Amino acid sequence: MSSPGASVRVAAAGGGGVPHHARDPAAPLSCASVDALRHEMELLIRDATLFRAQKEEYDIKISGQLEDLVVLQKNFSELDKVFNAARARFEGEIAQLQREIDAASGPVKQSVEPSPGGPSELGPPPLLT
Repeated sequence: MSSPGASVRVAAAGGGGVPHHARDPAAPLSCASVDALRHEMELLIRDATLFRAQKEEYDIKISGQLEDLVVLQKNFSELDKVFNAARARFEGEIAQLQREIDAASGPVKQSVEPSPGGPSELGPPPLLT
């Protein structure tokens, strides 16, 4: 009577219906084994070729995207320079106009004395047309 582990040991030792020459590493490979290896190698070569083509395609796409990023960075830099120049020019013009307004108005004088009742007695402000 054999134990349950005995069949595992026989299979691990190379028994169980496997021809003796297949268990011996020095024995020549059978045609089926060679054909299976050839088929596996062909699959691996096909996959490697496919992966190489995909890698090259992705490398081209990434290179194009990096070039696009460089162009965008250059455009943003130029836009920033134009914006800062326009901002400085407008701030200078605003400051000049403010000085002209201050110089033209002189000291502020109130032409109408406030009435004792407050501003509500003056009436509505005039409409500008």
